[in-house]
Amino acid sequence: MNWKRRIFGRGGIYGQLTEEIRAHIDEKVEELVAGGMAREDAEHAARREFGNVTLLEQRSREVWGWTAFENFLTDARYGLRNMRQSPVFAVVAILTLALGIGANTAIFSMVNGILLRALPYERPPGLYAVYETIQIGSRTFQSIPVNAGNFLNWRRECRSFEGIAVLMPINKNLDLKSGAVQVHGARASANLLPLLGVQPQLGRNFLAAEDQSGSDREVILTHSFWQAHFQSDPEILGKPILLNGDSFVVVGVLPASFYFPKPDQLYSTPFAGLTAPIQFFIPLGLQPNEKKPGFSFHNFAAIARLKPGVSREQALTDLNAVEAQIVKHDPNAGTARLQAELVPLKTAVTGQATAGLWILMAGAGVVLLIVCVNLASLLLARSLSRRHEVAVRVALGATRWRLLRQFVVEGLLLAAAGGALGLLLAYDGLQALVRSAPVSIPRVGSISVDGRVLLFSAAVSLLAGLLSSVLPALRLSRTPPGEAMKAAALAASGPRGTVRLRNALAVSEIAMCSVLLVAALLLAESLGQVLKANEWLDESHVLTLDLVLPHNEYASSDKRYQLYDTAIRKIEALPGVRAVGLVSALPLQGEMWTEGLDFQEAPQLETNPPLANFRFVSPEYFRAMACAW
Repeated sequence: MNWKRRIFGRGGIYGQLTEEIRAHIDEKVEELVAGGMAREDAEHAARREFGNVTLLEQRSREVWGWTAFENFLTDARYGLRNMRQSPVFAVVAILTLALGIGANTAIFSMVNGILLRALPYERPPGLYAVYETIQIGSRTFQSIPVNAGNFLNWRRECRSFEGIAVLMPINKNLDLKSGAVQVHGARASANLLPLLGVQPQLGRNFLAAEDQSGSDREVILTHSFWQAHFQSDPEILGKPILLNGDSFVVVGVLPASFYFPKPDQLYSTPFAGLTAPIQFFIPLGLQPNEKKPGFSFHNFAAIARLKPGVSREQALTDLNAVEAQIVKHDPNAGTARLQAELVPLKTAVTGQATAGLWILMAGAGVVLLIVCVNLASLLLARSLSRRHEVAVRVALGATRWRLLRQFVVEGLLLAAAGGALGLLLAYDGLQALVRSAPVSIPRVGSISVDGRVLLFSAAVSLLAGLLSSVLPALRLSRTPPGEAMKAAALAASGPRGTVRLRNALAVSEIAMCSVLLVAALLLAESLGQVLKANEWLDESHVLTLDLVLPHNEYASSDKRYQLYDTAIRKIEALPGVRAVGLVSALPLQGEMWTEGLDFQEAPQLETNPPLANFRFVSPEYFRAMACAW
């Protein structure tokens, strides 16, 4: 029998069955009447011979139909009637579930976007970030960017890798007809994108020959950069663009799905100006001074892919063998040591966000458990009013499994309604979380409600429905019919077993709430300490802006200084402005320039000078910053 007819045409099928049975009975009656029997006696005899018509129809329906599905629909209709009869209870239960399911869905969306889908590349487990560690005397500089000359030696001599690529973030001015726009990109070795398994949507990747200085005048654009500044021009390939006044030919456009970590996620030390996403790639084009291996010019981020079957320890041994040879051939190395580090790229990208997100997920799980316990208590209290109903159904032959199924289906209906509402709350809450997320959290733009999140929400709703309904259903289905029929004579609190179960649920709910309360208090105390430590900074009265100058108009330093002076004078003349200053990088943005220090009063060892980070400022900078101190 056609499955569509089974589902959507069951009424017609059952009607045909009734007519066919009636036809058989009528045929038998006519046969008996023709043999001389009275019609009334013939009808009784035909029915006796045919058997129980109702039982036959029921068995035929069980054979033709999907009994489990039909029983579920029956239970669902009965549950919906109960919800309509108790609207206040239904609304409270659905809202309670919506809060718990919505919180879990929103947090899981962040976990999914940031951690579970952290590396949308080919074979991500084999990708590693490479760092270097320098030990000079008693000082150790750990997890610093790599030296490009050392990278060239690794690529030439290490056999543990399918490939090693490097990049260096750069900021340039894109010259347009309407003016200049500061854009963020990277100098990248030609094998970087192929190493990640990325193929441009338009055009090609860099060629190996384009890595060389003098042949590095090509550029690959990201999809968003292509859309924003070139209006998705399909004829962009082969056209030149101006970066800092230099002409670069567009050879490729990356797909819209392409993701690349922000540069600061690939550097273990935060650097100012490296928090912006990459918008374009140009060839590496190493200069002669950058190709020198050793202990200087550690400016490059490195990504490596291990060969299949090679362990991290084997690859690290391979790298450090090359590092030892670099030190051995460096006449200025002295007792200095140089070593490599390998960190899974996923760990490098997600960083400290991993622990925090899993803690949030655990907290959301505890909230869901509290919600389930709370709903179970509500269902248990409501079950007292249904004990007489259960007793009647048991007396009429309902099995314990039949009763359990009915109450579980009712719990699942509540969970489905709560899950649907929770999904809407999660979507709105997720937008708020993304808008307020710190810039240090990776892959914020990848957080969304996708198919995996929808499956998670459905699973959580199912779990919540089962957890909240099973205990009350088990308790109610065990009630003896005789005891249930006397429900009106019992105390309002119910039988002793039910009271104990409700007390146990209340104790567990209080315990979980206490855990959450302690965690919330500790978090509030930590936040208070952070705010107290940053009381010196009152940014409410300080405004900042970036100056982006067309390179072809302000190529000379004199013209730039003149513009700065003019801008400062005009801004100082604005009403309400107390001071104006210039700085090469804003506070709290990480390192900018680092230089060794020496003191005339206390000369430092040349092999172990103290290092200091510094910025360039204008004379009025500190007076302007005094508004925030």
